Amino acid sequence: MTTKFIFTAIIILKCAFVFSQVEKKVVGYFDNDNLPDTLFYNDLRFKTEFQERDISYSFKMARGNGKKYEFNLPLGYESVQISSPKKGFLEIYQWKTGMQGFEQYETFKFNSDYEIFMLQKSVTTATDGKDEIFEPKKMISIDGTEYKHKETTLSGTYILENDNERFSIEIKENGSDYVFSIFDKRKKISSGSVKFQNKKKQNIFFLDDISVEAKGCNLILKNYQNKSGVKKHFVQYDKDYLTFKKKK
Repeated sequence: MTTKFIFTAIIILKCAFVFSQVEKKVVGYFDNDNLPDTLFYNDLRFKTEFQERDISYSFKMARGNGKKYEFNLPLGYESVQISSPKKGFLEIYQWKTGMQGFEQYETFKFNSDYEIFMLQKSVTTATDGKDEIFEPKKMISIDGTEYKHKETTLSGTYILENDNERFSIEIKENGSDYVFSIFDKRKKISSGSVKFQNKKKQNIFFLDDISVEAKGCNLILKNYQNKSGVKKHFVQYDKDYLTFKKKK
């Protein structure tokens, strides 16, 4: 009878171990665009080699824009479920049963500057029903790394997205102002001073008669000159808005 019980227990534990290794998949809008992303993750808590490397779960994200992103969760995470509550966010729900049990929701936001998820808020509910809320004052990534805030500046070179680097915009500081140049490959086709809409909205400005909005490391250009959209600035493209990404 004892032998049968031990044998049954071994089978149950073995099945639980195999189940934990099955790769899971979640589809959502995890980064900051309108393209669906697919997140794959594996439970590695019971593998000695990953315990030694302080890894409980591994993640791979196939982003809708073709880019890939990988990260790990450190040890200490229990059973987890992943969701995308809204565009640009990832939420990890984990739980543990028993006397020391808890439920926890961690919300992470995708940071376009670093292209990594940063912790926004963590809410842990203990078995007694009490909530512990944590909101970091520093930038902490999903793998626990701390980051310093980048100083935002318009200076730099911006390349038109999906254009084989044909068109580019170069912005430089000129005293307390900014000047710009627009290039078609190496040929300069426009230049002048950056004119801001007003002092309170430094992310909205004009390059000559082109309206521009700075979002993170990107410039979003309005590619038409009037409401009817008859005249395009970049006539090679039918899109009303063009994205120029800052060159790193």
